[in-house]
Amino acid sequence: DPKFIEYMSDEEDQRKRINTMMKRATEEGITLGREKNNLDVAKKMLEEKIDISMISKITGLSEEEINELK
Repeated sequence: DPKFIEYMSDEEDQRKRINTMMKRATEEGITLGREKNNLDVAKKMLEEKIDISMISKITGLSEEEINELK
């Protein structure tokens, strides 16, 4: 679309693309960090002999994922 091409300079387009990539990478990093934290908490709870269904309820992990940690 010719109007859209005139709407944004190449530099602005590049900056927006970089910002979008950085935002996605940040969100992915946060998600991975939360998942790792949930796994670490589940491991500690298993060490304390806490019931798997309770661990699942607290961490949001499936019982299958928790059983794989054993």
